[in-house]
Amino acid sequence: MDAIERDRRVHGDGTDELDGVTIARDGTIATASVGGVGIVRDREGRVQATLRGHEGRVWWAETSPDGTRAVTAGADGTVRLWDAHTGAPVKTFTGHTDDVNCARFSPDGRTIITASEDKTARLWDAQTGLVLRTLEHPDIVKTASFSPDGTQLATAGFDHIVRIWDVPSGELVRAMPGHTVDVSYLSFSRDGSRLVTSSEDRTAKIWNVETGELVTTLEGNKGWVTSAEFSADGELVVTASAVDLARLWDARTGKLLGVLRAPNVAPDVAVFDGDKVLTADQDGYLRTWYVPRDHRTSTEIDAALACLVPYRLEGERLVSVEDGCTR
Repeated sequence: MDAIERDRRVHGDGTDELDGVTIARDGTIATASVGGVGIVRDREGRVQATLRGHEGRVWWAETSPDGTRAVTAGADGTVRLWDAHTGAPVKTFTGHTDDVNCARFSPDGRTIITASEDKTARLWDAQTGLVLRTLEHPDIVKTASFSPDGTQLATAGFDHIVRIWDVPSGELVRAMPGHTVDVSYLSFSRDGSRLVTSSEDRTAKIWNVETGELVTTLEGNKGWVTSAEFSADGELVVTASAVDLARLWDARTGKLLGVLRAPNVAPDVAVFDGDKVLTADQDGYLRTWYVPRDHRTSTEIDAALACLVPYRLEGERLVSVEDGCTR
């Protein structure tokens, strides 16, 4: 399959820079923006719900595993729960005393983990909004995520250390030093055996979760790496750099496989959606890249990614701008 790029206008004129994008297994897309708005879209790019209520920037948005709710994290220090279909507010979680950088559902949707600039990560009951546990850190917590089975979670931030915690007890399982500057993002592999982290030290690192050992370092980015995620099969990692490009890597060897080039724009976040990569770019657009599953060498992937078909969203319809590929 040829690689395809789709440009999706997110906030009308495409000028509202995106702070983050997440995509659920059913293809539902949630975005967070500089302008303080969260957007939930279906897998075709149609607006499903608009999430308004934060005072200031929205740093994070994602939908629950069952697709019925959305959670956002904001610079106003609140975490907000929404109806993912109507955008109606459900509950506001208060307790953090500074920006909340991240808010993620547990795999069963019953709890939420948040990461904050108040130097804590907090576990919340997603139904009642009560704090279940507070995990203290020595510095700002930038990112947090549950393991796929929900028994562990990982946190990281400005002290450069990646930490694994036991969810039932709240005990620290292990700390993993290795990054030399702030850690900006982390994500588990689908089987939970590995963790990938991104950092302002211009690298992404893949870790063995059970042992805490460093598996490989993904090097070659020209700027700080803002996100890193595994493909569903665990064979690839995609990274984004806000001053550079999105890149595809072999998750086993750390080899660079290809570069996703959008003209004159850098991505803030890149995530996998099946055989596609979704990038949230600084021009306020989402771009979808179709990555051939049978391509595993840098030459083959670069050739495939050179063939791009841009689209734009007009109302509820994706309209082709030009066709430069033979299909």
